[in-house]
Amino acid sequence: MHELVKRANYPPILILDVRPVNYPICIISSHYIAEQLSKPSPLFRYGVLKSPSAFRELVPVAGESSLLIEEGEYWRALRKRFNPGFAPAHLMTLLPKILEKTQLFLQRLDQAAANGKVIMMDNVCVDLTFDIIGSVVLDVDMNAQLLGLGVMGAQEDPILKAIRYVLKSYENEDNPLREINPLVLYRRKWYGRRFDAAVKAAIKRKFAEMKAQQASKKESTQKGRSVFALALQDFNVLTPAALNETTDQIKTCIFAGHDTTSTTLQWAFYELSRSPQVLYKLCAELDDVLGTDTDPKSISDMLLARGEEALQRLTYLSAVIKEILRLYPPASTLRTSPPGTNFKIRAEDGREWCIDGLAAYNCHFIIGRDPKVFGPDAEIFIPERWLGDTDTTEMTNSDMQEGGKDGEKRFPTSAWRPFERGPRNCIGQELANLEIRVILASTVRKYRFHKVGMGAVMFGANEKPMMNDKGRYMVVDELVNKRQITSKPVDGMPMQITLMS
Repeated sequence: MHELVKRANYPPILILDVRPVNYPICIISSHYIAEQLSKPSPLFRYGVLKSPSAFRELVPVAGESSLLIEEGEYWRALRKRFNPGFAPAHLMTLLPKILEKTQLFLQRLDQAAANGKVIMMDNVCVDLTFDIIGSVVLDVDMNAQLLGLGVMGAQEDPILKAIRYVLKSYENEDNPLREINPLVLYRRKWYGRRFDAAVKAAIKRKFAEMKAQQASKKESTQKGRSVFALALQDFNVLTPAALNETTDQIKTCIFAGHDTTSTTLQWAFYELSRSPQVLYKLCAELDDVLGTDTDPKSISDMLLARGEEALQRLTYLSAVIKEILRLYPPASTLRTSPPGTNFKIRAEDGREWCIDGLAAYNCHFIIGRDPKVFGPDAEIFIPERWLGDTDTTEMTNSDMQEGGKDGEKRFPTSAWRPFERGPRNCIGQELANLEIRVILASTVRKYRFHKVGMGAVMFGANEKPMMNDKGRYMVVDELVNKRQITSKPVDGMPMQITLMS
């Protein structure tokens, strides 16, 4: 789709009609129009409706009543119930859990650096984020990283085992024949039911533990409590309806929560490995804010003592993350205005189109690479473009947010939308931000990452990396994404790890 839009010189919309193979799609490449789909309007109180045909495929992994799928007042009630667990102030109380799991991640990188073997960063990052999301959302130890470290006696949590099988059934989605294969669809449903059963069992167990604590009055504070515990704190009985709703939201959190963070980390490690000047600036900022001791325990203690204040000072790190998410957003959103609604979108030049019946695709990958917004270097990793406007929190969802302290804003707020905007923006945005900051702050000064295979650095006759005029190492071929529900590196990001000299 990006190639189609580029060849057409970035029109604000482009209609792709592939009937009867699939439904007709209106590809949105203009942030100005994308904002009209995501914001409230007289016709759609919470933004244009999600496309049911597109989100149906998520049911095995997210559930029938997922926040990703539901609409209207029912969606609003669900969102309101789960919002407290994702509030920034509450998430900071969960920082010790995030740091604990990050220490295991560093052990795996140490192990890889010691044996010199190529490791799949996709596997390592996914294990880390499964461990974090399980602990933060449900207070469950997934043990994904302990298994990766080969710890004797470590057992895979049933939830982890089930979701791995579900996700495996979504592999090779770019093969259209696979997507209509009855055996593949049956496997998704089968493994989806196993995932559902595993999450339900954990919720019942945790709810019983929570009620027992309340009865014994051992729990006197909300500090450090899981997202699940906050969502059900006012429930005296776990009714079948409450169990089903909670299960679907926990499944959604586990799926989406691990996916965004793990993919962003992979691309961050890769782009930093290609950009020595960016890496130097980032390390200098980390030295200044966190001190020069790169021992994992020292960094962990520093973040525990000064977490929020220290993370807010890491503005260049924020710029790096914002640029990674601009270039490599893990997902987009598909909206539909039902026939007869007469919903119109308007381009900046005043042209209007009625898009009733079309699947309107807010493609974040295309919008984030628009040369009319980001200039001729729109497809190049340049974190400096965000200095003075580095906010990646939910504040970016506000029209009042104008960027840096000086009030200047280099790019329209609506042009950066990896977490989408409007009422239906990503509920886990703040958690993803916190995780990525902590993990990168703990790793980038200690390790060097060397891509193997696709996207590997090109070396010259002097056996040194070849650099282009943008200060980036040249590569043998460009690394691209694949589709597996969301967008992720096509080859699993194989890398060799060495320690910083």
